[in-house]
Amino acid sequence: MAVQTEPAVPPPAALPPLRSVGRSLEVPPLRLYCHVTIVDGGLAAGSAESATAPLFVYVTSSEGSTPALGEFVYALPGRAGAAPISTTLIGGKSAQLAESNEFAKRLATLLARRHGVPVYAAAAVMDSLDQLQASRAVAEFVAETYA
Repeated sequence: MAVQTEPAVPPPAALPPLRSVGRSLEVPPLRLYCHVTIVDGGLAAGSAESATAPLFVYVTSSEGSTPALGEFVYALPGRAGAAPISTTLIGGKSAQLAESNEFAKRLATLLARRHGVPVYAAAAVMDSLDQLQASRAVAEFVAETYA
């Protein structure tokens, strides 16, 4: 009688190398702390894998050991020139967090449109903020990180 054996389990696929970069950004009247995590090779590689690899961005206005995650938003680039879509994954509905949520959504959709990749953006910004200027500063930092 033949003995049946279980098919061999393939070894887990190697995780792609990740690169994390952080920087302090001056956006008067605040100093923002931005942290970007990308799949090594980034957008410049032009491969199918890098085109779908998500971008992770975290922005906070508090300097310290471990600030709160804040609002967490996911954005997908639009197809054929359509506007990106975004949704809040973690966030509150309080008026205090509304500005952080709006900033995270604006940032995620901006980066998804510019780079054509899914974007996870977290923002913990509790102070008054010029969102347009802050979004531009973070977008420039992300572009420099990919270069």
